Amino acid sequence: MVMSKSLKIGFAEDCKGQLISIHEASKGLEYYCPVCKSSLIIKQGVKRCKHFAHKTKEESSHESVLHYVAKHCLKNLLIEGYIPISPYQIIRKAPSEFYEKNFYASLVEPKFNNFKLSEVCVEKSVNEIALISDVLAVESFSDKYIAFEVAVTNFKSEDHINEYKDKDISCLEFDLSSMNYDVTVEEIKLALKDKKRIFFKHLSNQLLFIMQANQNLSEQIENDRVDALKKQHKHMEGLNLTAEKSRGAAIRERKYKEIDRALWDEDEKEWIEKKQKEHRKRRYQNILKNGLF
Repeated sequence: MVMSKSLKIGFAEDCKGQLISIHEASKGLEYYCPVCKSSLIIKQGVKRCKHFAHKTKEESSHESVLHYVAKHCLKNLLIEGYIPISPYQIIRKAPSEFYEKNFYASLVEPKFNNFKLSEVCVEKSVNEIALISDVLAVESFSDKYIAFEVAVTNFKSEDHINEYKDKDISCLEFDLSSMNYDVTVEEIKLALKDKKRIFFKHLSNQLLFIMQANQNLSEQIENDRVDALKKQHKHMEGLNLTAEKSRGAAIRERKYKEIDRALWDEDEKEWIEKKQKEHRKRRYQNILKNGLF
């Protein structure tokens, strides 16, 4: 543990063991260092921002406290279903400085239908190697380990990464070196989800196979969905065409009736006029015959 009196601490544990940021802390309550478990007090002065400090002379550094909090935040995120490698869909070969061979990589985010993590633990070593990973998990389908390293000031060395490569254990490193002491838990979680902070030190062949299988499955599901939509669209077009035909037939029938009615009205008018003329003609003839003039 790095010890320093000058560095401020932004996190503590309350009496229930819950992580509390300095922004959530209240004076008069008991707080403890997440790393060494010793008592902490809240300090705030005119020149110094609000922060936690050890009651004793020895203090855990900001790096060790932030590292501790970040590891547990990452563990909780992974248990909740967060998959930090999901933005990298395998569609083409591309060289990687973090992987001695070639792996498939893309910035297109796939849907991981079968990709799940289990046995997520903090500060656990893999059986095959002596290294202790910040967070270690098992990919359920392939039953392969995935190591997650959190870097605040100390990044994993090349020798460290080579041990993961030798055992073909996937390793991802999260760069939190730019974070301040007074960040909140939510800000740490957001940083852990920031793809710009995630670096792939090694991707195992089996993990790549799983990613490819998930991509193929996602593509098949998407193709099936598109086909279903096309069939539905075609069916709706057929229904619309039938409805349009029925509507057209109804309009035509109505038009025909209107025309028939107009013709009938015209014929009736002509018949009435004809009868009126005949009536006037007979009346005139009767007048002439009877000598009414």
